[in-house]
Amino acid sequence: MSNKLVITTNPYLKDPQKVIQGICKMVMSSSAVEGIYVDINAIPKKRGYEFVVTPQLSQKK
Repeated sequence: MSNKLVITTNPYLKDPQKVIQGICKMVMSSSAVEGIYVDINAIPKKRGYEFVVTPQLSQKK
């Protein structure tokens, strides 16, 4: 087993834009499983990002 960190070996974690997109998608899909629909936006800040989560009307079944 390698002693390398996942963040240095996984190409998706090396690209900050892909990480942000992945986080947004994860939050949206995880909340949808619970029946809570949200819109999420990532706002760049000096030291990282701020995530703005806005509740949406429930989706039709």
